This record gives sequence, C-alpha cells and structure tokens, in this order.
Amino acid sequence: MKQVTFFNLNNFIEKVSAIGSIYIYLLIVLFLYSLSITQIANILLLALIILYIMSVPIRAIFFRERPIPDKYSNYIEKLKAGSFPSLHSARATIMFLTFSFMFIYEIYTILLLTIVYILILISRIRKKRHYISDVTGGVIIGLIAFLIAEVLVDLIV
Repeated sequence: MKQVTFFNLNNFIEKVSAIGSIYIYLLIVLFLYSLSITQIANILLLALIILYIMSVPIRAIFFRERPIPDKYSNYIEKLKAGSFPSLHSARATIMFLTFSFMFIYEIYTILLLTIVYILILISRIRKKRHYISDVTGGVIIGLIAFLIAEVLVDLIV
C-alpha cells in the first residue's frame, strides 16, 4: 500500500529554490514595471546586470565544479556549470534586500522574506548544487551588486 504524505521536505526545498532562478527574478522585474514600481524594478535590473558583470570573470578565474558536476562541452557551458559564486544565492540576496527595504515597517513581511531567503540558501546546499563557500560568495556578491545598484539608481533618479 502506498503511503500518502502531505508534506515532502525535498519537494518543498526544490520549489523554494526556484525562487532564486533567473526566470522568476526577471518575472518579478517585469511585474514591477507593469505596476509602475519603476525605481524598485530599476534597482533589481541594474543589480542583476552588475551581478553578471562581476560574476562572469570570477567564475572564469576561480572555476570550481559543483558538488555533483554538470557536463559541459564549451566555454559558455563551463561558466554556467561553475559552482562559485552561487548566482541563485546572489539573486536571492538582491531580492531579499530590495524587498526588505521596500517593506521595512512590515515586520511579518520581513519575517516571511527572511524565512524564504534562508530556505533558498539552504536549498542550494541540500540539492548539492553548491558548497557553503559558494553560497557565502553568492551572498557577498549579491550584497555588493545591490549596494552599487542602489547608489546608481539614487544618483540617476
């Protein structure tokens, strides 16, 4: 007889991890633009551009295989297959910081954002996509990209 489970932790972690994907990130940016929340969308978009400008050379110079290596057949695929820094963690950090400042006075929203953010970071390690140092590197580079984007958007607007 098949056992019925109402909550599968591995499945949940897989779904939470998707929040840090480039696709969800860009959907959020487009959604914010559609709502005319342009300053926040500009910060997210600029931070993403800065993130990739910083992370591509880092991945090229400090290439490291993932805990479960991805196969690659060319240089672009090799960069994508790199583990350090975790771009999921970096994008999650940018979104977490952006929305935390956006909802700074709403404690329950901040609490929910924090829980989801931590689950994304943990999911990258549990899924064996990154080492702890990759996730830490992603958090740091995401923080730097966010801060630069914040300053530049404030200067431009």
